Parts: sequence; C-alpha cells; structure tokens
Amino acid sequence: MSSLLIILQNSPVCLTDPITSEYYKPTLRTQFLEIGLAIVHLLKLQRYQVDLFDPATGLPLLSRRGSLRLDDVTVVRSCLGYPTIQFGQCRLIEHPQWQYAVYPSVLVSTASVDVLQMATETILAKE
Repeated sequence: MSSLLIILQNSPVCLTDPITSEYYKPTLRTQFLEIGLAIVHLLKLQRYQVDLFDPATGLPLLSRRGSLRLDDVTVVRSCLGYPTIQFGQCRLIEHPQWQYAVYPSVLVSTASVDVLQMATETILAKE
C-alpha cells in the first residue's frame, strides 16, 4: 500500500444518539461510496490498485474478502491521533470541531499520496 485516504464526514447529528444516528448512517455511507467509487474509477484508469472499505462492515468492497475487518476508527486514531470513546458496541471518534458527529471511511491505493490527492481533489471539485 502506498497511500491511505481517510474521509471524515460531518454527521448532521451526534452519533451518540442511537435513534437519529441510525437514520443518518446509511446516507453518510452512500455519500462515501459515491465519492470513493469515483476516486477508484480515476485511479483504476491510471492502472493503480485501489480499494475502499465498507464503513458498516469493515470489509473491502472490490477485493477478495479475508478474515479480518478494517477498523476505521482505529485507523483514524492511529493516523490522526483523535481520541475515541466506547459507546455501546461501537467506538466513536472525538473530532476537534465536530465532537462525536463524525463518520469515518477509508480508501487504500498503490498510487502515491500526490496522485491520490489529485484524484480526490478532481472528484470533490465536481461535487
């Protein structure tokens, strides 16, 4: 793996509220998949290997599934140093501005960080 893209979305509700957060999580997942798959498409056109992980399951969406699941909260904590809290069966990220209203997602690629950044900026400019 040459690069890792962490996408943090500001949730309209705090994810500590189980009723409203369960309503918004599918929308946030869909938004990530739309952006992530567009980035994947650009990178695959350039012949890079790339995959994104389903935030709901931790499983890769395009590669053969293994026995391990990616824990996106651990990735954010390890890479960005954001604290986390245990909330029921889940761990939540404490974002410096958004507090617990943050939905993390992860994409990995063999592309360099510069190439991944360019692809991401291209897709986000179209949004």
